[in-house]
Amino acid sequence: YNEVSPNHEVMPHRHPHEQLAYIAEGECNYYVDGVCYKLTTGSILYVPPNVEHYIEVTGKKPVINIDIFSPARPETANNTKEQC
Repeated sequence: YNEVSPNHEVMPHRHPHEQLAYIAEGECNYYVDGVCYKLTTGSILYVPPNVEHYIEVTGKKPVINIDIFSPARPETANNTKEQC
């Protein structure tokens, strides 16, 4: 999971993986391909591969963001295997 504080700037980025972003806690604007989605606790958002996206915290508390990637990102796949 990722914890994004209100004053942290996440730069726009893209990757070749599909991504599901689950907001476990907090409030944010999640930008996907220039479109702003207002997300709150319990929201889920799909990010297609190779599409620019980033998150902006809008609340006073950090956002807890859980990402699921397909296919698994190499840098996280090894961590998952070690945890199991």
